[in-house]
Amino acid sequence: MSAIFASIHWQGKPVDPSVLDSAIGCVRHRCPDGAWKWMDGAVGLAQADLATLPEDEPGSPVVSGALRIVASCRIDNREEVLGILGSRSPVNGTDTALILAAYEAFGEACAEKLIGDFAFAIWNTKTRTLFAARDPSGVRPLFYYSDRERLLVASDRTQIFQDPAIPCEVDEDQFLSQLTTTFLSRSGWDQGYFRNLNVLPAGSAMRAADGEMSIRQYWFWETSGREKLSEDEVVESYLSTLKESVRCRLRSRQKNVGMELSGGLDSTSVVSVAGPISEALGLSIHTLSDVFEKAKNVDERPCIQAVLDRNPKMTPHFLTADGMYAPQCLDSDWYPRQIMGPLEISIPPAIHGLYDIAEEAGCRSVLTGRYGNEVNNGNYLVYYDLMRRFRVGEALRRFKVDRARYGRRAWRSFLKYGLLPLAAPMSWINSGVLSQKRRAAAILDLPSYITSSVQRRIQDMDHVILAEEINGNQLRSSPLRETVAGLTSPNLTVLTQYAQPVEPRHPYLDRRLIQASLSMPQDMKWNHDESDPHLANRSHHRKALRGILPERVRVKNRGVEFSSAIEDSVCPETVRRWFTEAPVVHIFERGYVVPKTFYDSLQRTDNYMSTMYLSFIICLEGWLRAMEVGGAFNRLVRSS
Repeated sequence: MSAIFASIHWQGKPVDPSVLDSAIGCVRHRCPDGAWKWMDGAVGLAQADLATLPEDEPGSPVVSGALRIVASCRIDNREEVLGILGSRSPVNGTDTALILAAYEAFGEACAEKLIGDFAFAIWNTKTRTLFAARDPSGVRPLFYYSDRERLLVASDRTQIFQDPAIPCEVDEDQFLSQLTTTFLSRSGWDQGYFRNLNVLPAGSAMRAADGEMSIRQYWFWETSGREKLSEDEVVESYLSTLKESVRCRLRSRQKNVGMELSGGLDSTSVVSVAGPISEALGLSIHTLSDVFEKAKNVDERPCIQAVLDRNPKMTPHFLTADGMYAPQCLDSDWYPRQIMGPLEISIPPAIHGLYDIAEEAGCRSVLTGRYGNEVNNGNYLVYYDLMRRFRVGEALRRFKVDRARYGRRAWRSFLKYGLLPLAAPMSWINSGVLSQKRRAAAILDLPSYITSSVQRRIQDMDHVILAEEINGNQLRSSPLRETVAGLTSPNLTVLTQYAQPVEPRHPYLDRRLIQASLSMPQDMKWNHDESDPHLANRSHHRKALRGILPERVRVKNRGVEFSSAIEDSVCPETVRRWFTEAPVVHIFERGYVVPKTFYDSLQRTDNYMSTMYLSFIICLEGWLRAMEVGGAFNRLVRSS
């Protein structure tokens, strides 16, 4: 994806051209296809391009009258928008020009008419105002720094710190909040991490003028619309939307397109759907898979091979990933090309290795199966969804199944998630959900090596974050609440910007596909006749892929848990040595962690949560080291 940058000095100080040069230069490793900059006194715009679309004109600015735009985008409903614009359609055929034309036609309402991945900023030289927006799924990052004197907007934190006037001061609350239970179980890594540095939320727009800035949410997910359709019609519509989502993300100026392929239900579905589409488009598909020789319990080659056998024209690539799931910062040769957040450095070398392969294969875009779970996951608590549609008999049938499995717990669930939502005020429902979530969070105790004062601080943050999330969710349906909560902010798997000039594309984050999943009857997502919860889930998706996915993947795949791959990669002695050989251990010095208790715990990462917390603590220490004078991130900050 391209990288954009805008700098505005509200008090009239001229923009330093070297800042624009540096804002382009620091991202050229992943945006090598041309760049441009423009200055007008106190305003400067710059863009570095990664050309991935047939219509791209890299290095060429788009201007219309008093309007200038910087954009990182792929617009999937091009024909629809062009049809609406009619005679106002742009002469230039790029997606950036299409956005600018939509802005001229519809003003600040343009963003909601666009389907695709985008982050853009438009400067009006006549009114001296800036308008910026980000897509509803937050696939394209957009950071901003704001104080009384200036506003900087950028695709990358590193770009903002190319202005030497911007202080690189850590916002402690932001990175500690990532240790809350809510962030661990949800998303929420969409943060700036530095004082006065923030992220424009997904599905939001910004308007700035004369030193004043306002942000509004322009997109709200709808949760109804297809409930009168039959199950066959819902499944057929879902499959059609999934195919269109994949087709749009196969749009490429390069013949070679990469695809992540694990053995799970998500990536195998994307690859299998893409097979016949890519052949019709004349594309060469290169699949990218991590495999394991030692960690056999996470090796998914049988399912991967079953998909490849059905798609013999695809070119497979395998990376043996044993020992490659440790946080990047443990590697003595770690040399990041951009400033990241603490948990972004937890993305393992195994994933970065796949993008090395994609680059070598000549792929500029890679389709993923990420977010398939969040978009399509179901829930067995569908009583309310059935009863409000007067399907009382089906609700009672499912209740009998649940009572046979769960005993008295089924009665409580039927009351709480079936009868109560039909009549109770929304405030009661939210209070009940909040109380339940807090009890569940209390069970997941923070590690004992985190000091008591920091534990209290993290728990207080968690209560605030959880309350804001739940009170902002006005849905009575339990499955819908869970799905919408998981979509509120993109997580690391979406936000990661790789060093390679390769653009990740995520079909499951297509706005239309998310809408299709939210608006279908939620009871269609869960098969109560299946005793294994892993196989009962995502019933609609499994039915839609019948005849497209191999049966061993479609019906029998339960997924794998990668914590063992992390454990195999994070040797306790290596971790201890990494900490003890450092002249300063920041998490000890700051009073976050008790040293002796932490070292004792290294031998006891016996469950998923303890493994995750250990990884996060390592990443937090690695991040603080990278930010110190002479550190890996600090060297990327332009100080003169």
